Amino acid sequence: MLASYMVALQIAKKGRPFTDGDYVKECMVETAEVLCPSASKSFEAVLLSARTIQRRVNDIGSAMKEQLQNIISCSVQCSLALDESTDVSDTAQLAVHKMRRCRVQHNRRAS
Repeated sequence: MLASYMVALQIAKKGRPFTDGDYVKECMVETAEVLCPSASKSFEAVLLSARTIQRRVNDIGSAMKEQLQNIISCSVQCSLALDESTDVSDTAQLAVHKMRRCRVQHNRRAS
């Protein structure tokens, strides 16, 4: 399962279509058959259909959102910078930059 998340993350980072997961799997299986035939069955078991990649990317996005919410909730100050642009194929790209200053907790002992 971890392998499919790793591939989904790379597909999302590169802005590739989710259907590329099937292509990546074919490449992985063929490469494994040459380099390590005994492990090729493991590569065949990795789920990389477009639907699976979509679910994995959604899971990754949800985890990132939760992490960001946790960071913001423990911060004294926080700023977000959002930048939207389009790539050469006119697909929107969003960049998010965060800065924070966290609370420092002091342990005070009663004397």
